[in-house]
Amino acid sequence: MYHPVFQLEFDEPVFVMTVNIYETYHAGGLKSIKGMTKEGIWQSLWKTNKATCITQPRIFSPELSVSCLCNKALYNCSNPTQNPTLQF
Repeated sequence: MYHPVFQLEFDEPVFVMTVNIYETYHAGGLKSIKGMTKEGIWQSLWKTNKATCITQPRIFSPELSVSCLCNKALYNCSNPTQNPTLQF
């Protein structure tokens, strides 16, 4: 099953304490957020078992399970057949 993924990379490591995601069209498709530690390990920052389809735009600020110093962030989205028009 295909799950869209996008990755952000920072020039300098950042300490991630909060994330604000601007979902503009069919919000609610985010499944997980991970940050890469300086040791090169993907640390789970937030996850859910079920994505939703919200018809209104929103700024999504999930409560992170942990904060970490990272230089990459990975966002995993729901299956596009469940939410084919997901946009961030």
